Amino acid sequence: MSWPYSDAAPDHRLAARRIPVIPDLHPRHQYEVALCIGAPDAPHPFYRGQEPTDEEVELIVAALEYRMDWYNDGWRQKMHRYPLDTDSGTNTVVLVKLGPDDWAYRRRTWQSGPIIWPRRDDPPLPLRGVLDRAFGGVGTWEAWKSRYPHLFPVA
Repeated sequence: MSWPYSDAAPDHRLAARRIPVIPDLHPRHQYEVALCIGAPDAPHPFYRGQEPTDEEVELIVAALEYRMDWYNDGWRQKMHRYPLDTDSGTNTVVLVKLGPDDWAYRRRTWQSGPIIWPRRDDPPLPLRGVLDRAFGGVGTWEAWKSRYPHLFPVA
């Protein structure tokens, strides 16, 4: 199968983990979760994104699995026929690493209001905090995290 995604890097190491790496915060496909790693000289820091650590990759994989858990088995199997997980009805969560323990996210559909969270006048937030913000508020996220105590230790 040829690579069906015009904006995700097919040869990035994270593609094998089903994590789309895109060059900006505006994905052309409706991925479940995407990671923005743009050019280091991009004009805006939100487009420069940095490579995640191995532990952060595991957190992103867990978040992707959380998103996939919403689908029934048949739909998941259909999605897994392709290299990355997309769904025409999903609201992609785009993650971006701005520095050590400094992450932000946006939703694909955000057109006004907080284009990215946290805002730059907020203190830096590690990836766990950003994932809590992106997926929290739904009781299933807390239950999901309990499946991964090595990634989400209880405070």
